[in-house]
Amino acid sequence: MKLISKQIAVPNCLLFIRDAQNRDYPEIDGEEFFWRAPSCIAVGCLPDSEGDTAVSLGGMGDIPAGLVQIFDGEIETPSRKVVVDIVPGLKVLESEVSGR
Repeated sequence: MKLISKQIAVPNCLLFIRDAQNRDYPEIDGEEFFWRAPSCIAVGCLPDSEGDTAVSLGGMGDIPAGLVQIFDGEIETPSRKVVVDIVPGLKVLESEVSGR
């Protein structure tokens, strides 16, 4: 997977990283920094009123040094594509993945 990045104002302070064809969003309870469903992870981030958030999507070897990891796991990707949404259904990044 080639590293792709974007600077974006994120409404509601939430990013959704999910399988391109599934809309299995996790329940957001406001008590953590991320929430998980089988094919989606929701991640809390900088509010749009405070500026843009840098969003990158790539392989493990592409992760820049100095970042803090908050999740170590997998999500189901039967479509073999991962998307990043800023609100459910509003895609900002998309990439193919090697496995399901």
